[in-house]
Amino acid sequence: MAINFNKEIGFKSNKTSYPTKTTINFISNKQAKNDKIALIAFAVFLLCLAVFVKLAVLNPLAKISAAEKNYRIMEAQLDSYRDQLKDYSEVEATYNEMVGTFLTDTELSYLNRSAIIDMIKDDVMNYVDVKSWNISNNTIRITTGNTTMDTVSKIVSVLNTDSRNSYVNVTTTKAEKDSNDYVVANIVVTYSGAGE
Repeated sequence: MAINFNKEIGFKSNKTSYPTKTTINFISNKQAKNDKIALIAFAVFLLCLAVFVKLAVLNPLAKISAAEKNYRIMEAQLDSYRDQLKDYSEVEATYNEMVGTFLTDTELSYLNRSAIIDMIKDDVMNYVDVKSWNISNNTIRITTGNTTMDTVSKIVSVLNTDSRNSYVNVTTTKAEKDSNDYVVANIVVTYSGAGE
């Protein structure tokens, strides 16, 4: 037997016709559409979260940080002021030795001369001219210019109601004018300084 090498090998062919496809069907990907919506929603959420973090967390933290910084600056200033004032009592003692050398010990205890002068201005000079005053310890002697008895009475009343004074005494002499209505008052006030 001879073998024919030109003969086709294979199965018997049944000529069955299969349908032919002229277009490609793409699979509908609904998941991709849902992913896009979820991604947009997540981006909006992140944006809202960022705004919330900025307004509710970062801004208050920045304010707190600025307040702490101001506090530290003020505390440093206060410490420097305390350092500057640590020798104040020594400086005050030196000042009192230099300035207060002309005062006696009793007069040193009444270093409120400006307050006494303010009292004279408030209670006496508002009503009458003052010719002179003399301050010794806590006693003030005031000599007024020409005035009426009504004015002297008003001055004594004001001096008595002033809480800075503890005692008031007044004497009057006739003024050198022709009229009998004018007097010169000599007022002695014991100053307590309680109303300072």
